[in-house]
Amino acid sequence: NFTVDLDPAQTNGETLDVTLTDAASNTSAPAEATADDTTAPLAPTDLDVSDNGTTLTGKGEPGTTVSVEDAEGNIIGSGLVDEEGNFTVTLSPAQATGGILAVTLTDAANNTSDAADVTAPIIDDSDSDSDSDSDSDSDSDSDSDSDSDSDSDS
Repeated sequence: NFTVDLDPAQTNGETLDVTLTDAASNTSAPAEATADDTTAPLAPTDLDVSDNGTTLTGKGEPGTTVSVEDAEGNIIGSGLVDEEGNFTVTLSPAQATGGILAVTLTDAANNTSDAADVTAPIIDDSDSDSDSDSDSDSDSDSDSDSDSDSDSDS
């Protein structure tokens, strides 16, 4: 057994050829050694949540797994970064309340990137419809009741 300090350190799955040389200068045939991959991918970039809150797109290290968590730490989507460095992840449930999503990449050696944050859109169609209907009905009813009472009292 032997140990060799490498400078620079090899920490990303590099393949090295190793030979041994004895005191008489006899050198062995090369043997292959692979360095452990201990380097996490860079955080994902160019993150964008669709206007309807159902998909997330971005860029990252090809071959890594994308994980998306909501503000409570629940995984709401995952996928793979393609060979060109792009990904699209379906979010379930759809994110439409302006929440902060944390997106990470994990490589084959189980190294995980720092999280990159992206803000989901705020979609509130139901509120704007009910407000306009409610206001219209409320104003109409209250005006006619008020006018009718006021005229008969005078």
